[in-house]
Amino acid sequence: MCESNVYLLKKGKEEKFLDDVELIRCQDGQLFISNSNGEKRQVKAEIVSVDFENHKVLIRQTEPA
Repeated sequence: MCESNVYLLKKGKEEKFLDDVELIRCQDGQLFISNSNGEKRQVKAEIVSVDFENHKVLIRQTEPA
């Protein structure tokens, strides 16, 4: 399987946001993220990096929660 884990960058630290992610869709400044378990989350954020080798996506919120 090729799922990735998404981490949210907060104050210089990475916090796990969602495991086993299969889809990230960007729309109107938001990321819509869903995983293989059917969980869906959305956040006003931008993608900082995508590490294909380690199956890791790093995002940064653009508006506070």
